[in-house]
Amino acid sequence: MSLTTLGARQLRHLDEVLDQVQDDLLEPLSAEDRQTLTRLPSAVLARHAPR
Repeated sequence: MSLTTLGARQLRHLDEVLDQVQDDLLEPLSAEDRQTLTRLPSAVLARHAPR
């Protein structure tokens, strides 16, 4: 299965929207705090992921 040109364009647009929403939401946090907020749930999920 492959992504159509229109699908790829839509995906790029959604990535841009998501980046903006995250920037707006996390604006009060420092860069270090943003990294921590991303790292901690990722560590929990990795521990509980199916093997």
